[in-house]
Amino acid sequence: MTYIADLLAAGRTCSFEFFPPKTDDAARALEETIADLAPLDPSFVSVTYGAGGSTRERTRDVVINIERNIGITAMAHLTCVGHTRAQLDSLLDEYKAAGVSNILALAGDPIVDDNGVVAESEFEYAMELVELIKEKSGFSIGVAAHPEGHPRSEDLYSDRRRLADKLNAADFAITQFFFEAEPYLRLVEGLSAFGCDKPVLPGI
Repeated sequence: MTYIADLLAAGRTCSFEFFPPKTDDAARALEETIADLAPLDPSFVSVTYGAGGSTRERTRDVVINIERNIGITAMAHLTCVGHTRAQLDSLLDEYKAAGVSNILALAGDPIVDDNGVVAESEFEYAMELVELIKEKSGFSIGVAAHPEGHPRSEDLYSDRRRLADKLNAADFAITQFFFEAEPYLRLVEGLSAFGCDKPVLPGI
């Protein structure tokens, strides 16, 4: 069992992110891709999670397979919007039993039906998921960061303050992808101004 927080403390890391495959053929292709990337010695790989848990089983199965059978540290993306606490508890218990010890805690997009009605959700914010995972213990927790601010934030100051609180409750952050270094550097400086100096991994 390897914690990403420990890998980050030990030095520089490199990781890859994958979408969960939708078919068995795609799953086999993903395994081959990961095997092809293995000589690059990635510190870990992560697997994304569909809105409202639409890829719940696929994400779970791929992450567990990577961790158990391919032998690379795997991190599962997990969203909380559209899930009950019981559903999240169950999935986290499955991960823990399988030896998966790294979770990227995300809010996820609101679920909207064909009439434009937003479904009610027991959880709304990633911070709530971070707190739930911490109750379980045994996980290294990552959160998402937006170098240029979250699209739904009212202003950059508020965005940085909330992110600092969220990151201080977790172990590390991974950014959305960006094309120039300056927004990332400003993000790290902004978090430091709020007393948060935990690792922020650039997504490129």
